[in-house]
Amino acid sequence: MSINFETISEKIRTKSLKPIGRGSGRTVFALDEKSVVKAARNPRGIAQNIAEFDIFSRTKSPILAKIFGISEDGRFLVMERALPAYSMSEIYPHFSVQSSRALLKLPELKELSHNFGLILPDLGRAANWGIIEGKPKILDFGFTKLVKKRYYSFI
Repeated sequence: MSINFETISEKIRTKSLKPIGRGSGRTVFALDEKSVVKAARNPRGIAQNIAEFDIFSRTKSPILAKIFGISEDGRFLVMERALPAYSMSEIYPHFSVQSSRALLKLPELKELSHNFGLILPDLGRAANWGIIEGKPKILDFGFTKLVKKRYYSFI
């Protein structure tokens, strides 16, 4: 996938991309039916984009949404687009569990937490998950222990 970050920046500036989500550091825009861009609004967002890119590049875990690219400055991260998960009850059956507590004990999630500092309780929220090709994927995995310590120490 060829990504032109200058074009993305211009489309965001001129409001020709539709925002579909927002967090404390990033706004998510639909690029097309298959991809989104997470645009950092502050240093927190840049840190989360960089963390997500680093984690995805180093693991390629099948439960993480695919990342197609990141801008040189970390302001923009392009990722595959998902249908929203409105409730964790949509996620549990795919992992044969019935609660967030059980989900967070799965070896795949514990490994991601151990290896990359993902904050497990954060992965127990439906807002961090989506459905891609009928399978649950983690969409928001840049809020790591290191990012929290550096940018959210007041929490």
